[in-house]
Amino acid sequence: MDYLHDSRTPDQGTVNLSADSVNNIYEMPHDKFLGFSTDRQISNALSYMAHVTRDLGDGYSVRVAYAGSDLDIKSVRAHVSQLGNATSTGNYNLRSRRYSGSQRNDKNGVLQIDFMGKDIQTGSIKHTFNVGFDYRWFNAKTIGTNSMLVDTIDVLAGIPNTAPSVTLTDGTPTTTREYAYGLLFQEVITFNQYLKASLGLRYSQVSGISDNTISSTGGDVWDPLFGVIITPFKDFNIFASYTTTTSLRGAANLLLEDRQTPVGPAREKQFEAGFKSEWFGNRLRFNATWFLIRNNNLTYEALDESGNGTGYYIKAGNLTREGIELDLTGRLLENMDVVFGYSYLDAAYRDSPYYHEGSSPMNATRHTANGWLNYSILSGGLRNLSFGVGVYYVGERPLAEYTYTVVPGHDVQPNTPPFMADPYTTVNAHVSYRYKNYHIRAFFNNIFDSTGYTAYYRGGYLNPTDPRNFAVALNYIF
Repeated sequence: MDYLHDSRTPDQGTVNLSADSVNNIYEMPHDKFLGFSTDRQISNALSYMAHVTRDLGDGYSVRVAYAGSDLDIKSVRAHVSQLGNATSTGNYNLRSRRYSGSQRNDKNGVLQIDFMGKDIQTGSIKHTFNVGFDYRWFNAKTIGTNSMLVDTIDVLAGIPNTAPSVTLTDGTPTTTREYAYGLLFQEVITFNQYLKASLGLRYSQVSGISDNTISSTGGDVWDPLFGVIITPFKDFNIFASYTTTTSLRGAANLLLEDRQTPVGPAREKQFEAGFKSEWFGNRLRFNATWFLIRNNNLTYEALDESGNGTGYYIKAGNLTREGIELDLTGRLLENMDVVFGYSYLDAAYRDSPYYHEGSSPMNATRHTANGWLNYSILSGGLRNLSFGVGVYYVGERPLAEYTYTVVPGHDVQPNTPPFMADPYTTVNAHVSYRYKNYHIRAFFNNIFDSTGYTAYYRGGYLNPTDPRNFAVALNYIF
């Protein structure tokens, strides 16, 4: 069981001081804030799980598990928006500020029963399989308040942070209830030391009620899985796979257009191919993967002008993501570990009624890379002392969406290419020491105080990365 209580001041971050196609992000000082000092978001999250496994002998076993969660989020906050005449006047420093609230409660549960077999021999062929059944339920309720225009602020001048005396009124609640069950069979077949195959098939069904409108949009959904692993020689594996996944959660959500039609399930098709290798007695591992992921029937929750969820959804069309991932990990010396990684991603919307054909989603960078080196002292007076240094790189990426029309609640201008955020690199380090049952670690993050930006809520929030910071952790092992 895990329980989390979190109370914080929502921070919208900063703004762009030019048209959406130009990068002119205002480097807002840390002592300035777009909202009010009394803005607050309170979250309470409870999750729990229990499972029982029974060994039946001869490689067979049965597992029964139940998991549930309860999430409650309530917020009251300010939200700034670009003035309607900003494009013609050029007054991008002026922002209207509104005050609103929202509340959401999610309850989830899943019961899962599995019959499993491990290393079951049929002649010369070995099988590892799982036959399962699961039942899932989901219950959500969202409430938004009215939105009140408070004032207009100049972000380049002093920003008042004392909230006015306002009264917010709850709107009509939006409720969604969904029930789903699934049947699953998956198996890994080992033919010999050179060849393995994986097979899988899942059947899913969902029904739901959204604001008293009954939906059974899940229907008969079948998701197959195929894969093959070839080992031409020891410590070198070539693999390829095809997988489909259907997201039934949210299928009963209603479209914003008529507030009666369910959005239906979203489906993902994924192709992967590559190799995994081990070298020098498993001291060095190098893997390479090519992937192609196609997401169909994507939807996003529509937001109001203050950034609150409306409980209704818009269709975003399809999204294609293709790329490669490279990673190198190893122990160059007995006391020195290294990790290097690189990924390339080409992400683009396809057949979308809202987003320009071929445009990239917000924050989708083509290039990311990371590296980490850790060195430990194994003998002498400094024994059990270790230290490491790491580098993380994020490439250029769009910080808004490229839309055909105005998207409700999304702070972007239609038919305007998004501005690109500059790439950034952060350097981090840590030092740790073990003494008997104690382990103390010191972290030095973003040592050179590099600044990068990430957008949220489809461009409504523009937040910088954390500045240079330090942390200490002390653990006692017993």
